[in-house]
Parts: sequence; structure tokens; C-alpha cells
Amino acid sequence: MDAGKTFDVSSAVAEILAQPVRFEHAEIDLASLSSQIRGRSKLTFHYVAAMTRANARRPLLLARQSDGSLILLDGRHRAARSLQLGYVQAAAWILSPDQLSKFSR
Repeated sequence: MDAGKTFDVSSAVAEILAQPVRFEHAEIDLASLSSQIRGRSKLTFHYVAAMTRANARRPLLLARQSDGSLILLDGRHRAARSLQLGYVQAAAWILSPDQLSKFSR
């Protein structure tokens, strides 16, 4: 995603829930996202520790860049909690580059 752009998480999630077959769903290796989870100033570990197991298992929202790499758009706290609980993988919705641009401003 281009620097300076914002992403409309609510609209993306609403469309995913309305038409899930149009979006890729996969199990993601959490270790591959660790650099995007750790070291973020907005990541509040007290909040992470208070999350329930059910909330921690809600799918992450990622986007596939044109080079094939994945960026974490929504779910840093859930991913961090999943790592704390010892999970190796997490469910995720993955947006294509075209889908990402649709929800970016």
C-alpha cells in the first residue's frame, strides 16, 4: 500500500462478509508476520493480554502486494495474542492488489 494512503477496514470487512467467495481465505504462518506485529508503538500489550481466545481467532485481514508479499492491514493485536497463546497459524482474509486499491483512499 502506498505511503500516505488509508485503508477502510470497515468497508472491506462488510464486503467480505457479504460476498466471502470473492476473497481469498487462508491459514497464514504467524512467524511470517512477526516483523509487522512486534515493535509497533500502537500495539498495547495490556489489551493483547486481555483478549479472549475467541477474539484472538477472528481472521486477520491482509493484502497481497503486486510482488506477492503480504501486509497486515487489520489484526495486529489478534496476531500478537495468537502468538502469545502459542498458535503457529492464523486464519486470514487476503485481498488482491485490485481489492486493496478499492478500499484504499
